[in-house]
Amino acid sequence: MAKTSYQLNLNGKSSASASDRIYTHAVVVHEEVDAFYSWAHH
Repeated sequence: MAKTSYQLNLNGKSSASASDRIYTHAVVVHEEVDAFYSWAHH
């Protein structure tokens, strides 16, 4: 079975992965809680 490749680029940082699984959703987590709350409440 072919592997599915995933790549993330955020704030100049890059991460890559490969998996035999097929994902239909992704979860993005923001590391700065204050920025998240500011975005969520404005």
